[in-house]
Amino acid sequence: MSYIIGKKEKLMSKEVVLKDDFLSRDTSGGLGWTALAGSGGGVAISTSLLDTQHPGIITTRCAAGSSSAWASLSLSPCFLLSGKQTYIEALVYCSHARVFGVEDIRLIFGFGNSTSLTFVEGVYFVGSTTWLARTEKNNILTQTDTHIAIAKETWYKLGILIALDYTKAEFFINDVLVATINTNLPDAEVMPLLGMNRVLVSGVETIKFCCDYVYLKYLFELER
Repeated sequence: MSYIIGKKEKLMSKEVVLKDDFLSRDTSGGLGWTALAGSGGGVAISTSLLDTQHPGIITTRCAAGSSSAWASLSLSPCFLLSGKQTYIEALVYCSHARVFGVEDIRLIFGFGNSTSLTFVEGVYFVGSTTWLARTEKNNILTQTDTHIAIAKETWYKLGILIALDYTKAEFFINDVLVATINTNLPDAEVMPLLGMNRVLVSGVETIKFCCDYVYLKYLFELER
């Protein structure tokens, strides 16, 4: 038993684990998120059940009739992804499927350098008609299409694992590896975030991008 305890203590000296289930009554959640929105966007939190399995929900939304609506939730401060193994996971849900020319929306989850969701540096998922995996360094983009279509009112578990030696980023959907990217990993500071925006057209529905929880884990190479 002492050996098992020792292993646990050794691991704890190298890791940082954070989770937010959004059970608070404001959009800062339990970790101190920053909620921002523009041009018909908004962020809201609800402690009532969306269904019996999801007790606390944070929602970004883009209202109908705005061609440039956006909303984001970000966690400061920014930091470098290199020098540690980093994993981020969220359970997300979209109220509508994307329809070109009617509901042209973009969903975002991962790490980026801009709260307005216009990145120069980042490692993140983009949801359009399918989930796209992206890395971005100095505005140079690498993208892989997972070919997993986004259905409305369907929960997706999104995960991103960044290697300890900083040679690759792995992307998971519902615990299945769907993409690996080893180019254009950012060398500038980024922050965890999620959100959505409209692209090009105004839309006729208010679109909601909901999140049940966000889980973060940092594993350092050296013990403290």
